[in-house]
Amino acid sequence: MPGYQGFTDVELNRLKGMKNGMREWAAIAAMAALVAVSNCTGAGSAVQEQESYLLTPEAAGPIKLGMSIGEARKAAEDWEFVRALNEDFPNPLVVEVRREGKTKLILKAFEGEYDPDATTHPIDEDGKIFLIVVLDGAFRTEGGVGVGTTVVDAEKVFGKLESMYNIPGRGETGRFSKLPEWGPYGPEAPGLNFIFASKTKDTAGTYVPVPDCEYDNPAQCSVAREYAADAFISKIVLNPKLEE
Repeated sequence: MPGYQGFTDVELNRLKGMKNGMREWAAIAAMAALVAVSNCTGAGSAVQEQESYLLTPEAAGPIKLGMSIGEARKAAEDWEFVRALNEDFPNPLVVEVRREGKTKLILKAFEGEYDPDATTHPIDEDGKIFLIVVLDGAFRTEGGVGVGTTVVDAEKVFGKLESMYNIPGRGETGRFSKLPEWGPYGPEAPGLNFIFASKTKDTAGTYVPVPDCEYDNPAQCSVAREYAADAFISKIVLNPKLEE
């Protein structure tokens, strides 16, 4: 893919990485969007409750990457764990974590035996959590960044938001300059990864097409370097560190 109008090699490499690993994310992204509506918190709204949980690159409150679902239950014993839709995953375990009727987190874990012909599937308590999607603004980093934080305020903590991408099945994402670079499979750097939205516009970013792009999906052939004034973090994804 050739450079164009100042597009950097890093930006173009990120575009290339988006080609991989999208199928499994589509289902989680769609589920998260439905959950956000059902939670009825309002885009970018302030946290209504008094509860607050520390968000780190490895954990959302008491629930940590690498825990089993059973361990997560014990760590958050007053929360409800509900198995979610999983048709699009070859070895799936997707769990909604709820409290007081509101979905706080979506967990993705590896599970053992799975019968695709069964009508119901119990949660595999031994399934190891390898991805956490944060949907609730009660989870905040030490710098105070969480769901609902504006991009402007997040930049004060994590540095400038670099180029944004609108990824099919996942949403608008981008990398803050002080956070790890994306890996070879696109926007899945270890630790905190952010999904953005706007309260007044269809997209949080203003996208520019990249000519001669090698991908069929137009969204994979555009980059945004500017974002809406009201752009905010709508979801946060925790990814584990890749093994060496």
